[in-house]
This record gives sequence, structure tokens and C-alpha cells, in this order.
Amino acid sequence: MRKLLAILLTVLSLSCALNIEAGTIDRGQRVLRLMMAADTDSLYAEMTTEMQSAIGKMQLKVMWHTLQLTFGKLQSMGEWTEQTTMGYDIAACPLQMERGRLLFSVTFAGDRIAGMFFTRHDAQAQTTTTEAATTGTDIHEEHEWLECDGYRMPAILTRPASCTDAPCIVIVHGSGPNDMDGTVGSNKPYRELALRLAKAGVATFRYDKRTYTYRQMTDSVRDNITIDYETTDDAIAAVEMLHSGDFGIDTSRIFILGHSQGGMMIPRIAQRTGLLRGYIMMSAPARPLMELLMMQLAYLYEHGLNPEWPTMKEDMERQIANIGKLGTPDFDEKMPRPMGLPLSYIKDLAGYDQTSEAARIDKPLLVMNGENDYQVTMDDFAIWQKALAGKSNVVFKSYKGLNHIYHKSGTPSLPSDYTVAGNMPQAVINDISGFVKGE
Repeated sequence: MRKLLAILLTVLSLSCALNIEAGTIDRGQRVLRLMMAADTDSLYAEMTTEMQSAIGKMQLKVMWHTLQLTFGKLQSMGEWTEQTTMGYDIAACPLQMERGRLLFSVTFAGDRIAGMFFTRHDAQAQTTTTEAATTGTDIHEEHEWLECDGYRMPAILTRPASCTDAPCIVIVHGSGPNDMDGTVGSNKPYRELALRLAKAGVATFRYDKRTYTYRQMTDSVRDNITIDYETTDDAIAAVEMLHSGDFGIDTSRIFILGHSQGGMMIPRIAQRTGLLRGYIMMSAPARPLMELLMMQLAYLYEHGLNPEWPTMKEDMERQIANIGKLGTPDFDEKMPRPMGLPLSYIKDLAGYDQTSEAARIDKPLLVMNGENDYQVTMDDFAIWQKALAGKSNVVFKSYKGLNHIYHKSGTPSLPSDYTVAGNMPQAVINDISGFVKGE
């Protein structure tokens, strides 16, 4: 699932022909100016055919506008810097926005843009009120490395300091290149879960997502990415690592918690490993990816946050209709895919029915949803309830007034809610820890 915010706070691999004689900083400034001016035609015309398939015009056009919806208007720019790393030229500039400080970076491979992304660049992105309130001598954290298929991602095991046989939860990210804390706006929900669950006697293992650690993908990797590459494979590797190592946890009580897209992939993870004691699905989409994406974009338009939606909708409907022709002579491989998703990714999900697969799970399963979540709504929750009705191993929990990261949000819930630091109600922590401990 590709959310608009995720689009902005992630690698956006482009391939624009720039004046190689210009300095790295000059080229970086030009890219930022094009984005801020929504000069989509100029930018898009300079892309290679491959990159035009990877990112659509509408996506580019609303990029800066959507960023401002979350962080406010640009107040000032800091000093541009440049460096060369492993043959890549990189230009970067801090941007002071109304509601936070961002770092804009653009990477050049010769005369082409190899990557472009925004990251939080202020103290608020490093600490939340929850973190300050829960760290202490009763929590032990170990820095680890998760290795899978030749990739190596930073990870942290968080557990009660006084306990060497605690149950452990592997936290699996939502969509986009997320860090191990699940940083969104001013919040770090995965770190919040780790610290507060440790207080409740439950260990957690979380890691930087592969697509976060290796943001500078080669074209061959990017063009062949699958959801297993992005999510499933590393989650299973984490489970196997914990099960075979000496980490001060009870290896017979390893659970997995999937948030958003991670929750959607829990049924596939369950198929591929028998090492888990149970499963937790937090805000897991029950509907097909494209249907959910259209719903999210329409919701933002209805609340004045996606003015390009009428035009974008027509393009996406054509693209989705084309996807429905996969495997037939009528499928047009040259047509851009929705939100620039690689064809390999779409094919990987084409035959995946998460609700049917979840019905095959016979171990304990906790299904959770915030009732004020506009990204994965209570409609999805109702679909899960129907699909898993009558199964004694399944527990359902919904939470009034909570959004996609289980914080209190406004009505209606909007992307700007994520810019306000918040905490999960204790009921969420109690339900997770109680489920894991069998209480």
C-alpha cells in the first residue's frame, strides 16, 4: 500500500537528464525548484522510459503540495552541501517548514538523478514524550543486525532487563521505506510499542526495513521488486534469527506483529514458517491494494487535501483496468502503473487473497483496528470479522477515536494528525501484552 505521505518521505527514484557541466549543488537546486513549481511536464519529459513507468505525472505534480499539508509551508532554506560517495554526487539542503525541519537530498549518477528523498531533520523527530517517559534501567536494549539474502539491516532487541525468558514480538512495518521506529511525522509508534511492551514484560525485535537501509537501489532491483522482497522475507529471517540465537527470550513464544501492509502479509508469513506462537494484525488491509489506494486518495480529496484527484482518478482507473488484463494479450506493458509500482510487485500480489489465507491460520490471532483510521478503515475490520467468523483462535479489538498509529486524532482524521506527538492508550498495550502472555 502506497500512501501519499510515504511517497514524500521515501526514496523517489527518478532519471532526469541534467546539465552535467553544472555543479552538484546547482543541479540539486534545480530539481527542488522544479518540484516546488509543480513543473511536472519539464521534469517528466527528462525522465527515461523506465522512470516514467515508475512514477506518474500526477504523483509528481502533487508531491510538494502534499508535503506542505503535513509539515506546513516552507519558511527558510539552510546551506546546501555536496559530497561524493561511492561514485555518486549528492546535494542536500535543510528545509525549515512551519511544523518541522526536513532534509532534502538528491543523488546523481553522472547526469542522471539516482535518488531523491525527504527525511526529518530536527530534534522532535528523535524523541517523543513516550520515549522520555519509559526509558530506564528496567529496560534492556541490544543493537543487532538482521541479515537476509545478502542484505544487512540494523535492528534492536528490546526486553525487560530483569527477565531472560520473556515472550518476544517481531514488528513488521507498513508500506514504504520505514525505519525500525516506524517514524511518521513527530511520532515513532514502533519504538513506543517496544518500550511500553518491555515495561509490560514483553520483548520486541524491530529493524530498519530493507528498502530503507538500501534506498539507493539499482535499476534491476527496483524493476523486479516484490512484496516478499520488501516485507515477507526479512520478517521470516528475523523469526529464524531469534529462534536460533541466545537473546534472552523464550524461543517457544515468538509472535509476529504486522502493522498495515505488514499485517496484510501475516497470512503469507504464517504459511512460510512454523516457528511462531501467534500473530497480531494491526490495521491490516482486507481489500485489494488498488481498491484501498483509490479509497485513500478519494478521502483526501473530499477533505481538500488532494486537488488533483479528478484528473489522477481518470489515469488510475485506466491503469487499474490495464492491470486487470494481466496475463492476456490486451495487457499494455508500456502503460504506467498506479503510483509507479513495478510490474513485478503487482504480479506478486495479483494472486494473493489475504482473507482466505488468514482463515487457514489455526494459531492465536489478534486483529486490531483504530476506529478513526482513514488509511485502513473499519470497513476492512468488518471484512476480517466476516472472513474469520466462528474461529475460536481469533480475537478482534477496535479502538474508538484512534488513527492508523493508534493515537487519538481529530475528526476527520487527516495526515496532519501525525505531526502532533502522541501516545497509544494503555488499553492498546494491555491488549497486546495480554494476548502474548495468554492472559
